[in-house]
Amino acid sequence: MRTGLTKQEKTSDIWFDEKEPLIYIRTHNTDLKNRLTAPYSAERRWAASEAAKKRIQGF
Repeated sequence: MRTGLTKQEKTSDIWFDEKEPLIYIRTHNTDLKNRLTAPYSAERRWAASEAAKKRIQGF
């Protein structure tokens, strides 16, 4: 199956039970990642806001 993703961005899970004739295979993208990070400091938020304003004015 071609998805345009690299092998590192895809994963497959395979479940089976030796007692059952069925095998379950699930392939999904891992490109959506959630990272838990500390909240930005007030200074960092201000700097990011100023940088965004400059980028918008440059258009």
